[in-house]
Amino acid sequence: MFWKSFNSFIVPLFILIPIIIGLSKYKFLPKGLKIICYFLIITALINTCATIVGRVFHTNNLPLAHLFTLVEGFMLIKFYQVILEQSKKSTFFFSIKNSIRNFLYCKCTFFTKRIHL
Repeated sequence: MFWKSFNSFIVPLFILIPIIIGLSKYKFLPKGLKIICYFLIITALINTCATIVGRVFHTNNLPLAHLFTLVEGFMLIKFYQVILEQSKKSTFFFSIKNSIRNFLYCKCTFFTKRIHL
């Protein structure tokens, strides 16, 4: 029982350390690190909600994991866009193009090709 509560409540509290440091030095952070600070805050909120939904209400918290994956992807795209100093339009279309290409590769690999041994 100790490890269950330790992994569910104590370990996630350690995300507060970089959040507190980031918020205390927020004015001096470059734009890329501000995005990472937002990312950490959103991660902490979604993880807290998932823990409450799973442990307290005993319901499925998988939709929160899907929401987190979506938010994580967009925030990482924004982070690299700022770091690499590209325009919003080119980064957005570049990510869509890569997503479509990866989908087609997976579709081709897993669904249309037959592997004969």
